[in-house]
Amino acid sequence: MTFKQILNLLLNRIYIIVGIPLIAMIATIVVVFNFVDPTYTAFTTIYVLNKTDEELTQQDIKASEALTSDYKEIAMSYGVLDTVAQEFGYASKGDLLDVYNVSVTPISDTRIMKISVSGKDKTMVDDVANTIGHYFKINALRIMKLDNIEIVDQAKEPISPSAPNKTASVIIAGAASFMFALAIVMLAEALNTTIRTSEDVERVLGLPILAKIPKMEEVE
Repeated sequence: MTFKQILNLLLNRIYIIVGIPLIAMIATIVVVFNFVDPTYTAFTTIYVLNKTDEELTQQDIKASEALTSDYKEIAMSYGVLDTVAQEFGYASKGDLLDVYNVSVTPISDTRIMKISVSGKDKTMVDDVANTIGHYFKINALRIMKLDNIEIVDQAKEPISPSAPNKTASVIIAGAASFMFALAIVMLAEALNTTIRTSEDVERVLGLPILAKIPKMEEVE
């Protein structure tokens, strides 16, 4: 199929190529703006160096980075999250995690880890994050026998939702539906066995074309 034929095909099916993405984008706008509850995220950061000596060696720094995995497990432990859950009126860690999504991640190339809390209530996620940080510090000091874990930044109430990204959702819906529309058009063309050109006649009958009658413009 030549470029001109492809272009003609697309122009002939422009209502599909434009219509499907337009409908998909309108539907996405309606859904994300009216039916999807926004999610808010707050985070606190914690310094996790495992030595108070002012003269730190490279080995000390590497050891501190390796310990971030241990700190993560402590932060997500029942000892920490059960206590936090009870403080906010939940029976257990599981009940707390049904309402809030908690993640603990080290910040790349630093000795700082981030405790993030996401949920539907923007006025509570920062309190939950700070409380997790507080009880994490208590438990880490007790378990690891350290005395130098420090809170770097307290979580603050988020100003805007972290999800859904409404603009991105609409763009993705439009792009995906556009590709879907193109696929439908190309598939319909591939399945169309109608004889429309002299080349189709030669291909189907296996006989050469002896003559063609040109299309005459209508004369008034």
